[in-house]
Amino acid sequence: MNRDEEIVNERAREEIYRRALDKKNRARIEIAGAASFNWTGTGRAHVAVMPRGEVAGRVKLTQAQASIPSGEYYIGTAHYEDDAITVFSWAAPIAATFYRESGHALCDSVAGIRAFDRRSDMIADFQDSWRLAEPGTRLFAGRALSAPRAPSRPLPAPPRPLPIPAATSQRSDSEETGSPIDEAAPTPPQPSEPRPASSRTLRSGDLLRRRLAAPRSERLGSVLSTLQAEQYSLVTRRGDEDLIIDGHPGTGKTIIAVHRASYLVSEDYNAHADEDATVHKVLVVGPTDEYVEHVSGAIDHLNQGHDHVRTISLRRLLAMLSGLQEVPEGKAITTLEDGDGYLWTLAHSAVSILKRRPAQIDRRSTRVRHAYEILRANGEHGRVVTRDETWARYLRNLPTFEIARTMRNHVPLLAALGWHVEKTRDFAGFDHFIVDEAQDVMEIEWTLLDAINTTERWTLLGDMNQRRSDAALGSWKLVGNALGLLDGADQAPVTRIRLGYRSTGPIMAFANRLLPKEQRTLESIQAGGPEVGVLRVREAAVHEQALGEAVSLLGNNPEGTVAIIGVEGAVTETVMRRKGWKKHPQHAYRWRRENRSLDVLHPDHARGLEWDGVVVVEPARFPVNFLRHGLLYTSLTRANRELRVVHAQPLPEPLRGRER
Repeated sequence: MNRDEEIVNERAREEIYRRALDKKNRARIEIAGAASFNWTGTGRAHVAVMPRGEVAGRVKLTQAQASIPSGEYYIGTAHYEDDAITVFSWAAPIAATFYRESGHALCDSVAGIRAFDRRSDMIADFQDSWRLAEPGTRLFAGRALSAPRAPSRPLPAPPRPLPIPAATSQRSDSEETGSPIDEAAPTPPQPSEPRPASSRTLRSGDLLRRRLAAPRSERLGSVLSTLQAEQYSLVTRRGDEDLIIDGHPGTGKTIIAVHRASYLVSEDYNAHADEDATVHKVLVVGPTDEYVEHVSGAIDHLNQGHDHVRTISLRRLLAMLSGLQEVPEGKAITTLEDGDGYLWTLAHSAVSILKRRPAQIDRRSTRVRHAYEILRANGEHGRVVTRDETWARYLRNLPTFEIARTMRNHVPLLAALGWHVEKTRDFAGFDHFIVDEAQDVMEIEWTLLDAINTTERWTLLGDMNQRRSDAALGSWKLVGNALGLLDGADQAPVTRIRLGYRSTGPIMAFANRLLPKEQRTLESIQAGGPEVGVLRVREAAVHEQALGEAVSLLGNNPEGTVAIIGVEGAVTETVMRRKGWKKHPQHAYRWRRENRSLDVLHPDHARGLEWDGVVVVEPARFPVNFLRHGLLYTSLTRANRELRVVHAQPLPEPLRGRER
């Protein structure tokens, strides 16, 4: 049996599996939940889906086992067994035999594994990896299948391979970089250039590289076949174990968040978990509504249509609690007090004073307004909210309620008042909270999340180098202290991941110049790739040039995705209208012309997302916090394959010397 015949045979086996799962799903009856559970948290109704079954890989044992007479099995989205195929869920303990070389009793009996690559929802290729078997020997013998027939569609062309450059010598992170780079000077080699990841450190490395080189889709997909051992170990940590995951952009933090949420609520995990570690519902909190849209498809797929994981943006959560339809745009803070956790205590004091008024039946929104007025007046009827003069001055300077509702920096305070006035049941019953892009959460927001999370189980993911607000807590230790996560040695439970998946080596080398030298280390899987294009143009031509660069990237990535990221999106959009682009009626940031799509986003809304190509516009206009370029750093690292920077004003000093 040649390779093409093996792929057809694997497709036929997967088709048996899919038909069986489809039949099972059609017979399933979901238990009705609260009405609010029918919403994703983005304002759009959540429609339950019935994802198709998918096999991620195949495991061959050295000999048959009593529980596995055939001596082989598949790993897939859900458990299924019959005479033709045995599939164990990726969330079952036995899946460790596929993802790792330890962690299950059968790991010591694995002859080899096969990981599948997919295209158009079909198996397109595979990679075999040998463990105990002699390398190069045949792991899996094909056998004829009587039914159903293999799909008749032709095999898709193999994915284009990503060239793997030869490893080059690397400088030590302790080497001197010399004086700042002048804009007109040639760019010398940088000690921050990511090191290429060794194939020996990767599971199914060739397949993974092809997957990373393939065009990005508009939504995140599951990566069950290429999930790496480090990622799998983090995903499968116990549900009662707190976890903080720190990593550079593109190190797979969102992939871990999505798979961990789905793993924790799976039947296979909970059937084997201790009673204290079981999890029935997970709340995933992301930075933006765009993030929620980006990850929802992968979560639905991994959960096979079950509704035990809810995703919501932090902005949407704040809007719900404060009684707003939307969180207004604008600065997250105007003074450091806007994000201080002590606001929670002040809000509680104001509501306590409000509750001393004679009993009256008011709408929740009216009571929030009254509590806010008590805050501004620092109390009423001789009862004060605070005697601290600094905070009393802050309260006196608060705007009127109607104005505060239109200001982004006062929404966390309004949300705190809303929670104290009447605790909502919308977030009751969640056993574990996962917070992605956690480095941007302010102290008052952490206090609010902590009040909602009654089980106090956390998985936090982020990168302190990407902080965009001076009010966000400056270290994981401070975050751990706020949530009560510090251990006996007064340390936060931080795991650092440094293997880069998304961005190419040239992109990360360019972006990492914004970081302190000691923090520039990154082992990049996509070591090669196009150099970053930096163009300096006249002020009047910046946005037209940015659009031209984006169209060029669309030509380079005809099946991929491209975005323009800048703080002056309205100006870019004016240029796009003049050039015949039209706003997509169902996407806040997507534009179309003919059959091509282009995304235009403010840096705040690009967090957690990715594209094949990105154009960053006028970096000098990006806000700086604590002398760091967190928001710019995040934007530069959204690109998977190509990055262009268009500017008229001088670049931040570490980035100079790259114009063409």
